[in-house]
Amino acid sequence: MSIASSVSESRPSVVTALAPLMIAVLVGFLVIGAALPVLPLHVHDELGSGPVMVGVVAGCQFAASLAARIWSGQAADTQGPKWAVMAGLVGAAISGLLYLLSLSFLSAPRLSIGVLLAGRAVLGGAESFIITGATTWGLARVGARNAGKVIAWMGTAMFAALAVGAPLGTALYEKGGFGAVSSAAALARRHPHPDRAAAHSDAGA
Repeated sequence: MSIASSVSESRPSVVTALAPLMIAVLVGFLVIGAALPVLPLHVHDELGSGPVMVGVVAGCQFAASLAARIWSGQAADTQGPKWAVMAGLVGAAISGLLYLLSLSFLSAPRLSIGVLLAGRAVLGGAESFIITGATTWGLARVGARNAGKVIAWMGTAMFAALAVGAPLGTALYEKGGFGAVSSAAALARRHPHPDRAAAHSDAGA
């Protein structure tokens, strides 16, 4: 067996190398998925707003995510992908805190919706930072030759989180209302640092 073959066999697989980053994406997008099915119920039933405002609150996040794409890419390139991922997880947690804060103003629905919109905007930016940073970090870990696998696995983690988050959010809403969903979102930052043991060896770290 050649030395090159031995080194190749000792390297972790692409999935193993990407697993910590996939978990970070999963956690970040669970926050998004959990809120999606219950936001219309909260805005309409508890805040008394009509379909237009329901649409505005739901769409605010995606508009913010679109606007943050260029910024998140620049941050991943200049500050490093690790920084971008962690900033995104912090943003997801802050969005949960803003959701909780909005519940303090249920007697003033317009103010409550304003705080809720702020939380949705922060979450949209966080979404961009998480997925952009994780993808960039993944490419740094496994090389550009595996770019397709990185994109595919990060996408898998993202859509798995959205698929699991929807029923999870519904269950939380039935148990504890929008406050339970908000509290779960605020716990996003408690997720352990992705790939802490290898962080110092990653490019851009």
